[in-house]
Amino acid sequence: MGKRTWHAQVYLSIALLLTSATAGGENQIDKLTCERFLDYTNSPDAIATPWYSVNDNVMGGRSLGSFRVANQSLNFFGSINTNGGGFASIRHELKSNLFNESDRIRLSIQSDGRPYSVNIRDKASSTARIAHRSSIKTAASKEFQTVEVLFSDLVPTFRGRIVKADQFNPNEALSISLMLSDVVDGPFALNIQWIDVCGVKAI
Repeated sequence: MGKRTWHAQVYLSIALLLTSATAGGENQIDKLTCERFLDYTNSPDAIATPWYSVNDNVMGGRSLGSFRVANQSLNFFGSINTNGGGFASIRHELKSNLFNESDRIRLSIQSDGRPYSVNIRDKASSTARIAHRSSIKTAASKEFQTVEVLFSDLVPTFRGRIVKADQFNPNEALSISLMLSDVVDGPFALNIQWIDVCGVKAI
C-alpha cells in the first residue's frame, strides 16, 4: 500500500510467519503491513471524517444510534428498542482503493460487552443491498482492546439474514459500518480509538 495523500500513518508489525520459500531451503518472511486510516487519538483529519447514522427507523423501528468524537475516540452510542426493529449503526464511506491488496482490518475498541458487528460493502454487494458482516465480540472493559477482522471471515447478509453472494472484494470496498443488533433493549456504548487496514506481504 502506497503513501496516502491524506497522510495516513503507516507502520510495519512484527513478522507473523516464517515459511520455506525455495527448494534450496531459503526462508521467506511474511510481514503484516498496516495503515491507520482513521485515528481519533491525535488526528484532526479523522475528527473531520464523516460518519452517519443508519438505524431501524428506516423500517419503522424506534432504536436510537448516534456518534460523537470525544476523549480521543469515536463514540458510538444510543439505545436499542426491539419494538419494530432492534438495530442501530453508523456508516462511513471509504476512499477509493483504500482496501486494495488488504486482507483484514484492526480496531482499537472499548466495549460494554454487547456483540457488535462490522459490516463492509463492496461495489457488487452495495448494488444488491448486501453487507459482508463479522462479529467483534469483546468483554466489557474500561480498557481499549485490539480486535482483528479477517475479510475471509466476512459473511454476506441481507437485513441480518445470511445469504448466498460473492466473496467480499477489498479492491472494490465502498463503506464500513459498526452495528448493534443483539435483540436486547437498552442503552449501549462502543468507543473506537483507531482503525487500521492491513495485508500480509512477502519480503
